[in-house]
Amino acid sequence: MDQRAKRPDILLQREIPNPNWTPGSNSQQQFGWENVIVYDIKTGETGIKPDWAKAVKNKFDPLFEPVELHPDRGIVERSTLKGMRLKGK
Repeated sequence: MDQRAKRPDILLQREIPNPNWTPGSNSQQQFGWENVIVYDIKTGETGIKPDWAKAVKNKFDPLFEPVELHPDRGIVERSTLKGMRLKGK
């Protein structure tokens, strides 16, 4: 699988505070980013392949499993938001 194929179409991130930041700290950023979920837009019948999902999860470490979006159907039922995990747990 080439590098381009491991990129999701949409990556939703949220801003989170840096627990190591202190006022006046120039070496630390006050906020960072956490990857929440990745979306793969599908225009055909082929769904998300397990090797793609694994590679994307390893690369982006999202909180939720990857989700398929079909422009003509919306979110596929089998791609519901399952498998949420809390970081650090």
